Amino acid sequence: MVTNSNNYPKVRTKMLQMIEQGQVATSYSSKWNPNSVTDIMDSDRPNSPFTESTCWTFIENLLSDGHELQKVKMRNINKGVAYELIVDPDRTGQGIYIKLQLGSDWLTGLSFHYEVD
Repeated sequence: MVTNSNNYPKVRTKMLQMIEQGQVATSYSSKWNPNSVTDIMDSDRPNSPFTESTCWTFIENLLSDGHELQKVKMRNINKGVAYELIVDPDRTGQGIYIKLQLGSDWLTGLSFHYEVD
């Protein structure tokens, strides 16, 4: 896991606050699909998928642990900015790709799926 807690500290803090306050949403026109990704945090139920709730806990843990954020420009109509987290816990090459967009009132999940080449 790549960690860099100095990487966008204000953004990271704001994202964590929004997750803690439940100010999260998902975009219906996105690739947000936590049910298609095995929940690597759930040792009691191996091979079970993430749920809507557990994926946000996973994201919160990544941000708290200083996982590196990558800033990307959106290519859609609003042409805003989003932040990516790419996680490869087993170093198998099949990472989990997460894209988040930080708004003034909400943290929106845009992508949560296995990374594709």
